[in-house]
Amino acid sequence: MQKNEGHNANNLFVDSKPGTVEKNGVASVEFLLTKALMQKASKGEADPKELEFYVTVEYYKNKKHATDNVDVKNPDYKPPVQQQKPKTPPPKSSPAPQPKPTAHPKAKDSPAEKKAPSQKEEKGIMDKAADWWNELWDWQESKGTVKPQQKPAQPKQEGKTVSQVGGTKKEIFEKVVGLGKEAVIYISSEIATEIKVDKAGKITSHPDYGGYNGMTEYKEDGKLYSKKLPNGKSAFPLYKMYVYRGSKIGEAVKKLKQDLEHKTHENAESTVLTVARHAQTNNKDYGKSGPLPPNTVTSLYRVRYMQAWNHAKKESFRYRIVSDNTSNLKPLKDSTKEVSSGAMALGSRSSISIDPWRSSGLIGCVGIRNSDGETHSSCAKEYPNQDKTNYKFIYHALNNYLETVIPELTGVYGRRGYSSSGTVDVAASEFKEEVKVFVLVDPLPELSACKLNLKKDGREEFYNEFGQSAIDLVESKGKSNKFKGLYMVAQRRQENGFKLAVPNNNPMNIKGKGDLGSSPLKTHEYEDGKKINITDGFANFSTVEKGFEGYLGLLDRNYNEAYNAILDDSKTVDDFLVGMQDKGRLGPYATDPNYKPLIKGIFNGVVKDYKEILNYKLCREKKEEEKNKIKKDIELLNKLK
Repeated sequence: MQKNEGHNANNLFVDSKPGTVEKNGVASVEFLLTKALMQKASKGEADPKELEFYVTVEYYKNKKHATDNVDVKNPDYKPPVQQQKPKTPPPKSSPAPQPKPTAHPKAKDSPAEKKAPSQKEEKGIMDKAADWWNELWDWQESKGTVKPQQKPAQPKQEGKTVSQVGGTKKEIFEKVVGLGKEAVIYISSEIATEIKVDKAGKITSHPDYGGYNGMTEYKEDGKLYSKKLPNGKSAFPLYKMYVYRGSKIGEAVKKLKQDLEHKTHENAESTVLTVARHAQTNNKDYGKSGPLPPNTVTSLYRVRYMQAWNHAKKESFRYRIVSDNTSNLKPLKDSTKEVSSGAMALGSRSSISIDPWRSSGLIGCVGIRNSDGETHSSCAKEYPNQDKTNYKFIYHALNNYLETVIPELTGVYGRRGYSSSGTVDVAASEFKEEVKVFVLVDPLPELSACKLNLKKDGREEFYNEFGQSAIDLVESKGKSNKFKGLYMVAQRRQENGFKLAVPNNNPMNIKGKGDLGSSPLKTHEYEDGKKINITDGFANFSTVEKGFEGYLGLLDRNYNEAYNAILDDSKTVDDFLVGMQDKGRLGPYATDPNYKPLIKGIFNGVVKDYKEILNYKLCREKKEEEKNKIKKDIELLNKLK
């Protein structure tokens, strides 16, 4: 071959060998650069002192790639000896015909002669290169290495295959053609169409709205999930609904699980629906008339077809989301009876239908909408006429569209035995056997299945404000369990209940003077075990924060053992109370003989409330880092004495 001129079709072939591709996609083949091969290669070089070799790899029968050139010094190169021309040319004569050799000629006593016959020689397979016939084989073996310049070849994808991604195997599924054997509807929490606001935070457009959810607005990761409207309702976004289909039982669920694991939707169908997910009235929880409750891949819902009548006695045939049990899906031999048979329940509530309405018209159901939030184009023609006669045709039109996206719907319980004609026809099902269509539902970001079981008496707000201040104060000292701040929370509850606004901004009812002096207040004291009402001078502060600082100063000066109990983890709430009532420098903090047991009882209730709050926060939290922080707080609270 011509040096430094790359590869071309005129380069001289010198040898070939088969190789086996291993599991890692690499095939290793060794070429021995024998003297014969070196001599042969030198015939194709412009400069025989240095030879160039490369390897061409052929795979899949018709695919090839070549390596870069490798230079090899020719150990047998000898400068050509100039021969003198004979004065008289030899007479021309016709050589006698020679028989075609069946093996390469080998020099006598050479290494080549001592080698066993090759498989080519044994089988009589001879090379096509004409110039090999005149070679004399005289092997002296040397090695050269050609390193791979191309990544290992990947196998052809024929049918179901498996690929490796990040240490986890991903199965490659074929597209479902025609009617499948299973499907899954995945109603996600991904925003499809968002609420839009201007720079001042005013809503400029929203695709959906429903009952007020009790929040002025709710944002998460920079995305707006709800915002209060001027009319007292809440604006909501639309959400994405994905469809997974399987050509065999179990495959649709398998696709969904794989996509959830790898955080993708690559196995979902190309059509992504947009849905309204909120409700007409209750958007504060998943209870009665609230949004569709979330579930998991281990507790999937099922879809059935059902004839029913609404509160205005209008008939319709709907796809309904129900719990997967025999009460809702009662086995019947006659499929024509399924459409009006069985219960319609989802857990402790009634079934959830797939409707054409926005959230303001949904009683906990799911509304299929256009991406702009308007009536879906499939039923827009029938939508304006909602009288008793035409009402069912709105659903028929929407259902017909859904069946083009999810053909397996026509095989679900209740649908196989139903067909009708009219303004909108419903075609008979082609399925002979029942097909299962499952449903997975994400939680709504601003709604949680987690419940905070606290009395609605102001304690949550009290804990959020004063409770957090007391905890932060102890933590800032860096000497003890921060939840020792709950000693003071319990005492304040004894003094002023859950009130955040207190007389004289004096939360702990200390007497004496504050930054604004003193102010008389009515109170009661105990003398000889008897309760008497009096008016006394109490410290007056400019803010509640100043009042709390005044209390801490009083503890440090007059109730030092109580103060130290807050900063020492070996001390308990009992030590704190003894310090307040029995070891004060100027006497007890309060004259009530039951002061210690009253605060101790309140303290136990406060700890119980805080455990409920932390477990609620842990339930709602989605970020692993924040979850770990909450878990550490729960450990600290459990250590509190």
